[in-house]
Amino acid sequence: MFRIYLSFTLLYLTLFSAKLAAQGGGCVCTNCPQFMQDLFVGSFNLNVQGATNATLGQNGQAVCGVHVTWNHTAICDISISLTAPSGQTVTLVGPIGQFCTNMGNVGTTWDVTFVPCNGMAAPDPGFANQWNNNQSWGSNNNYSGSYFPYSGCLENLTGPVNGNWVLTVVDGQAQDTGNLLNFEVIFCDPSGINCLSCAANAGVLPQPDVKACQGSSSLALSLPPDYPSQSTQPPIPEYAYTYVIAGQGGIIQEITPSPDLSGYQAGTYTVCGMSYYASQANLIPNPNGVLTITQLSNQLHSKFPPFCGDITTNCVNVTIIPLSPDLEETEHVCAPACFEFYGSFYCLTGSYTSIQTDANGCPFNATLDLTASQPTFKTINEVVCEGHCSANSNFYYACSTGTYTTTLMNAAGCDSTLTLNLTVLNPVAAILPPASLSCSQSTVTLYGTNSSTGSAYSFQWLASNGGHLVGPTNQIIATADAPGLYQLRVCRTQAGVTCCDTAAVTVSSSGNLPTQPSIVGSDSVCLGNVLTYAVASGNSSNTYSWSLPSGGTLLSGQGNDTIQVRWNAIPGGNICCVASNSCGASQPGCLPVVVSPAPDTPSVQGPLTVCTGTQHLYTADSIAGAKVYLWQITGGSIVSGDSTRNIVVQWADTAASAPKVCLRGINQCGNGPQICLDVLVSLQPHVFAGMDTALCGFQCNLHSTSNNPAANGHWRLVSGPGNAIFTDSTKADAQVKVATGGTYLFEWKESAGVCSDQDSVQISFNPIPTTGLAQYACDAANQFYTVSFPVNGGAPPFAAV
Repeated sequence: MFRIYLSFTLLYLTLFSAKLAAQGGGCVCTNCPQFMQDLFVGSFNLNVQGATNATLGQNGQAVCGVHVTWNHTAICDISISLTAPSGQTVTLVGPIGQFCTNMGNVGTTWDVTFVPCNGMAAPDPGFANQWNNNQSWGSNNNYSGSYFPYSGCLENLTGPVNGNWVLTVVDGQAQDTGNLLNFEVIFCDPSGINCLSCAANAGVLPQPDVKACQGSSSLALSLPPDYPSQSTQPPIPEYAYTYVIAGQGGIIQEITPSPDLSGYQAGTYTVCGMSYYASQANLIPNPNGVLTITQLSNQLHSKFPPFCGDITTNCVNVTIIPLSPDLEETEHVCAPACFEFYGSFYCLTGSYTSIQTDANGCPFNATLDLTASQPTFKTINEVVCEGHCSANSNFYYACSTGTYTTTLMNAAGCDSTLTLNLTVLNPVAAILPPASLSCSQSTVTLYGTNSSTGSAYSFQWLASNGGHLVGPTNQIIATADAPGLYQLRVCRTQAGVTCCDTAAVTVSSSGNLPTQPSIVGSDSVCLGNVLTYAVASGNSSNTYSWSLPSGGTLLSGQGNDTIQVRWNAIPGGNICCVASNSCGASQPGCLPVVVSPAPDTPSVQGPLTVCTGTQHLYTADSIAGAKVYLWQITGGSIVSGDSTRNIVVQWADTAASAPKVCLRGINQCGNGPQICLDVLVSLQPHVFAGMDTALCGFQCNLHSTSNNPAANGHWRLVSGPGNAIFTDSTKADAQVKVATGGTYLFEWKESAGVCSDQDSVQISFNPIPTTGLAQYACDAANQFYTVSFPVNGGAPPFAAV
C-alpha cells in the first residue's frame, strides 16, 4: 500500500504498510497530529486530484479503507466521520455516551483501519468486527485491528473521487482530551491520484482596528496571528503567512507579507491574515480589481480550492484619515509688534514653516509668510504768509510759527510720525504822512521807516493817479514829484514762498501841474483828409504844445487846445500834447491815428467775345485796401457773385451797343479807380430746317429758316450712302438729288464765326420705278412699254420719252 502527498506542483510518495499493499493506495493527512481539547470539534481536509478512475462505485473504484490513528482519555467522548466530495458521510467511530468506567482510556492509542462492509474485518482480539465505542477498550492499551464503520459502509460512497475529503472529529463530552495523530484514505485504484492534506491555518488576528493619518508610520502594521488552544499553527517553512488587504466593497488591493498601508490613499480598508502552502505561492491570484476577500475565502473552502490556503475569519479594519492641506498664511505686522502663529511668536520678516496637527491628529505643514514693516519718521518744513495756515491737510489747524506732530499710517500700513516745522512770514509796510507839493517845492520824500527792515525784506514803490517817482524805487525811502497815490510794497521770500504787505499814501499839491491831456478826434482817417483835434476839458490858463507824426501837417492851433491837421502819408502815427502852467509841464497825452488810402486799380479777366444769351465767368485780382468790389455791366446782368471777386454774367438775348464789364474797389476812404473790359456780343443764330423727317422722290426741296438770313449757311449730308447733289448748298433753300435717303444738316455761322447753330432733317426717298422697256428694238417697229410705280404711290417727277 502507498501513501500519496499532493500539492499542485509536487507529488510525495511514501510506502504504506505491507498489509494493504495489494488493496490500493491512499492519501495521508499532513497537518496531523492535532490536539483535541475538551469539547473539540475539528475538520481535516484531504484534497484529491488527478484520479484516472475518477468515479466511486464504477470500474472497481471505491474506498478500500480508512486508516486513523488517535489517542484519548475517554473513547466514549468522541466520534469520527468521513465525508466524500459528494457530501455522503460514513461514521467511523461512535457513539458518544456515558459508558466509560474507572479511569477511562488513559494511555490508550488506536491505530486502526476501517474497511468496506463487504470485505473482511480483523478486529483486535475480544472486540466486534463493527466498531463501537461501548466496549472494554481499557487504559494503557494499543490497538491495530481493522473494523467495519460504526455507521454506514465505505463501499456505499459514490460520486467523484477528486475533491475534498473531510475527516470530522468531535469531542462531545467534558473533562477528557486526546490527539488525532494521523489518518489516511485508501482508494482501490490510486491511478493518477494526487492528494494534499491542506494544513493551512490563518489563526486569528487579535489586534484592534487601526485608525491613522495618511502616510503615518503606524500604518506599517505588525499583525502576528494567534492560534487559540483549539487550533495549531501549520509547520514552518512548509507553510507561509501573508496578508490580504481589501478596499471598498472588500475588493482585494494587495496580497503582501508585510501589511504596510503607509503609502495608501485615505479610505477604509480591511486587512486579513492568510496561511498558505508555501510551495503553492505561485498559485495565489494577483488582485484584479474585482476579486474580494469573501470570494477568495469561499474558493479556498470549496471542493476545488485554487491552492491550499486559509484566511482569518476576523480581520483588522484600517481607517486612513485624509491629510489636511498644507496651510500658507501671509501676514503683516508693524515693528515692534509680533505675530502669533500656532502658539509661536514671529517678529521679523521671513517665511516660517512648522508641522501642526489637525482635529484628527494628522500632520500638515503650516507656513507663515510674515512681513514686518518699520514705522517711519518724517519732518517737513513749510513757510506760509500771515493769515494762512499749513497747506498740508494733516496740519490744517497749524496757522502760527511752531512745531506740530501727528501720527499717520504709512504705505506699509504702519504708524508714521510726521513733524511740521511751520514758519509764518509777516512783513509790515508802513509810510509816514508825506508833505504837500507846491510850485516852490517840486518834490517830497516818502518814508517807509516804520516798515519791516533787514536784508530778508525787499521794497518796491509804485505811483498811480498822476503820481510820479524820481530816483530809486526799491529802497525804504522814495521821492515823488507829482501829486497822486503812492504805494510801498514790502516782501519777504523764504523757501520759495513770498509774502508781501502794502501801504499807501496820497501826495497832494497846492500848485498843481497840469493834468495829462486827453485828445479828442478821429483815430482812423483817409489820405488827404483835413481834421480837427482838441484837448478834452481844456483849461485856458494852460498852454499846449502839439507834436505830429511825419505823415501829418499842422495847419493851425499850435499853443491852443484845438488844432487842424492834414494827413499826407500813410500809415499815420501818434498825435501828442503836453499841457504847461506856472508849475511846469504835464505828462504827454497821445492819440494813435491810422491813415488809410483809397483802393488800388483793379485787374479783371474774362472772355471778350461772347454770344447773345450765354453766361460767362469774370474774375478780378485782389484789390489792395478794398472792402467792397463794385461791378457794373452793360448789355447783360450779374447772375451770381456780386460784390465779390468772381461774378457770372448773363448776356442779353439781343446785341447791345458798347457792352462792358467794369469794376472798382470801395473802402471807408471812398471809391478806387474803375477799369472796364469791352466785350463783343455777337448774335446767336437759330436755325430751323423744317420737319424732322420727310418722304419724297429722288429729288427733294430743302428749306431752312434763320433769325439772320444774311449769315453764312451750308447744307451737307451727314449720314447715308452715296453723294448728295445740291443745287446750292450755301442757301437756306436748296434742292438735293440722291439715290437713297439720309440725314441732311443746315449749319449757320455769324460773320465773326463765334456763334453758330444747326438743325437736321431725315429724308426717305421712294425707289426708282422700273420701266419694263425692251432692251433692243428695230427701227420702225412698234413696241409697248409699261412702268411700275412704287408701292407707296407717287409718280416720279419725270416723263418717259
